[in-house]
Amino acid sequence: MAKATSIDDSIKVQRQLQDVQLSIEEIRGELHALTDQADLSTISLSMAEAGTVPAPQSASTLSKAWRDGVHGFVAVIASVVVGLGYLVPLALIALALMVAWRVGFRRTRSGVAEASGS
Repeated sequence: MAKATSIDDSIKVQRQLQDVQLSIEEIRGELHALTDQADLSTISLSMAEAGTVPAPQSASTLSKAWRDGVHGFVAVIASVVVGLGYLVPLALIALALMVAWRVGFRRTRSGVAEASGS
């Protein structure tokens, strides 16, 4: 900057300095990101003894069918229990309304009989 003889030379030097500072900041940012990644990284390691790997035992078709049947049966029973959970309160409300209606009907019927009997 001290060797610049004109304003144009000073501006060129200033732009180059800004470009270098921008590059330095970008490199610092990348370094910071890489440091954070290294701090939070996890290394996973699997070890196995050399030799043949035994094949997993697969269940027979009959045992799979039995298991599916049992799961289906349990699912049906669970659905019935949920259905009863909805129906029992509704049935109790219906029963209470029916009792109230019959009691009210008897009162009006007995009131009509008394009025016609007098």
